[in-house]
Amino acid sequence: TPPLISTEGLRDVLGTHLWMDARQLEGSIVNKIQTDKATLLAKCTDSTQKRNQVIRVIVEFSGDRIKGWKCSCDPGRRSRENSGRIPRGCLHIACSLLALAKQQKQDPLGQTQLTDIHEKTLYVPPHRRMNTRAKIKEAKLFEQFDQLTVDHLRSMLQRNGQSSSGLKRDLIEQCVDGAMRGALPRCPQCLRGHLVYRLYEYRCNG
Repeated sequence: TPPLISTEGLRDVLGTHLWMDARQLEGSIVNKIQTDKATLLAKCTDSTQKRNQVIRVIVEFSGDRIKGWKCSCDPGRRSRENSGRIPRGCLHIACSLLALAKQQKQDPLGQTQLTDIHEKTLYVPPHRRMNTRAKIKEAKLFEQFDQLTVDHLRSMLQRNGQSSSGLKRDLIEQCVDGAMRGALPRCPQCLRGHLVYRLYEYRCNG
């Protein structure tokens, strides 16, 4: 069975901004979810509202971690062991995971049984776990960096030797991560690429 989906675990996998978007849109996007052993199956409405078709989502779990995913909105968007890509841009996957979390909370018997038998909650690496004080600090940093322009954010990241590609929301998350945990070094293997956090570990984007 899938692990218990905690708020902290979901934010760590999706990133803060996609997690926040999912909270707003989950009710209007996800039509149906079901679990088959360690796999989440979901039917969603097209988040762009440009196509009148059913979007199918598959998320596979292994123990207390997400193993892989696939969404029919973009057949090419699937996890690969050597790519390290995560579904940061796919609202269908994000909303499906959030819907599963809500279902678990609404089923006290199933949640109790899951906790007693499997004793697993969606994994969060030790260095990503935060206490209340750290969460308050992170929230304040998001507010501060959100006031800056894209050029200013990119300039800050470049001065600190960090990846400066992506939308403003991506740049804000990278700045917050750097302020909370320090600047990341270049990839020790290729010596050129930037390290970025992707699904439980830091990987090279080069």
